[in-house]
Amino acid sequence: MLTYSDNDDSVMDESNDVAISAWTSDTASPLATPVPELLVHILLFIINGGAHYKKWKHVVRYASVCRYWREVVLRAPMLWRNLGIENGTSHQRLRMFLERTQRTSLNLEIHFRDDLEAPVDLDLVYPEMKRVQHLRAVVYSGFEYDLPDTKFDMPMLQTLEIESVARVAPILVSSQHSLPSLKSLVMRDVPLTEIVPFFRPSITNFQMLLEPPSGDMRATTIDILHSLQSLPRLERLQLSYCFTDGAVVPDEMLPSVTLPDLKALDLDDDAQFVAEILGHLVIPFAALLGSSELKDNDTTGLRCTGDIHGLRRVLAALSSKLLGERIIGQVATDGMGKVSITVQEMGASEIHVDGVRLLSHALWPGHGLGKTAGPFLSLIITSLSAKLFPRLAELRVVTSSPDNQIPADVLTGLSYLEALTVSSKSGWDRLVVNAHDVTRARSGDGWHEDARPNSLPFPRLRRICLVSPRLRSRSSRSSPRTMNMENDFDLIWLLKRMLQMRMEAEFPLSELTLVRPHDLLDSDMAVLGQFTQVKLAYSI
Repeated sequence: MLTYSDNDDSVMDESNDVAISAWTSDTASPLATPVPELLVHILLFIINGGAHYKKWKHVVRYASVCRYWREVVLRAPMLWRNLGIENGTSHQRLRMFLERTQRTSLNLEIHFRDDLEAPVDLDLVYPEMKRVQHLRAVVYSGFEYDLPDTKFDMPMLQTLEIESVARVAPILVSSQHSLPSLKSLVMRDVPLTEIVPFFRPSITNFQMLLEPPSGDMRATTIDILHSLQSLPRLERLQLSYCFTDGAVVPDEMLPSVTLPDLKALDLDDDAQFVAEILGHLVIPFAALLGSSELKDNDTTGLRCTGDIHGLRRVLAALSSKLLGERIIGQVATDGMGKVSITVQEMGASEIHVDGVRLLSHALWPGHGLGKTAGPFLSLIITSLSAKLFPRLAELRVVTSSPDNQIPADVLTGLSYLEALTVSSKSGWDRLVVNAHDVTRARSGDGWHEDARPNSLPFPRLRRICLVSPRLRSRSSRSSPRTMNMENDFDLIWLLKRMLQMRMEAEFPLSELTLVRPHDLLDSDMAVLGQFTQVKLAYSI
């Protein structure tokens, strides 16, 4: 029987974790009382949308709102199916929840902590293991030697998630049974050898996440690829720091794995491993871009670090995928999307396709390319297939170390560029306008009809965004007269010449955005506005 203590009004108090507030004849019910089915669905939506841990507290709270809610909540077994167990969890609460579930499926979350005074007691739950649908177990350091040895058949189990700070094998579930309903395996700091026995063809979500340094927890590329062959229905694959360092394996020795239903791919590891896995997966093209239901673009995708050789390999593997190699179905030329490159600090960059981050990678310290963007961009351009150049539509350079020139291969690879965003500290604002001046000097004062498309840098460029540009030098700022005097070194006048040159060559810019510009005069907007639309902004 449910009880309520008049001495403790807090249903959130651990010492009173089964309290459901009583009501009196004066307790008001809501003016609008949704039908029980609708109220239950609303409450389930709220409960399932919250954090994993201690969902049971929501149910106790809802049952204490009013007479009507209490009646509905107590008669809805599905609201009571979330069981949270940790050190010291009372038998009273467990018994109440188990009774209220009325034999429906259970969602069980257990936290094993090192607490000798209040051990984790699962005696009441053991007889109900056959109806566990979702199991999440978190094992903290110090408890790995006192875990339950008993294994159970769980025919209804759909999700198995083990988070093992102590790096133990999955617990409570027996891998000797068929587990016909298993769809999701999420393993944190669990060795691959302990996970493989739970692989079933029914699994659609597999995540193996290790925290570096993982030491002997890691596996070889061959082992992982062979294991993935047992999961033909995967829709989401996430591997993080799973690769063990070792000799590079020849491609012909690595098996191919076909995953026709894959919707989201997430790899975070050494570039060599990412390249090998990516190159030997046969997947739909859409899996690279992910699914809005399965993929968070801020945290997932392809992420890697490594030396120059490793990054060349991963970029080559990515090129092959973008061009349709080992891709299920055809990749339409127009459907592949536009590719953008972002170059950041210290040899780090990102590659996006249609706004979706596809790859982020960084060179190890001491890579030998320096801190500037030019050599690193050259590495990227020469590693990608030339067939991708028509898709390289956007470049963002946000480094703080200035370049002294744009490498020739970068100009070639970015000849189809449509949009360019550069920071003032990168020096690329002046490099771009100076490239036009050099072209003008080579071509003379006029443009020959047959020379314009070939001579003009970035002939398809339509949008430029300059971040914190310093439009005038210190000497030009010394007096109002020199501020407005056209010269050959202030960025404002170089921009004017570039815009005018592109207009004369019939390749005008459609938009110039100045983000937090320094030393901008009102008259500058009119000067630049003769040749393009000029916008001011405070952020990119």
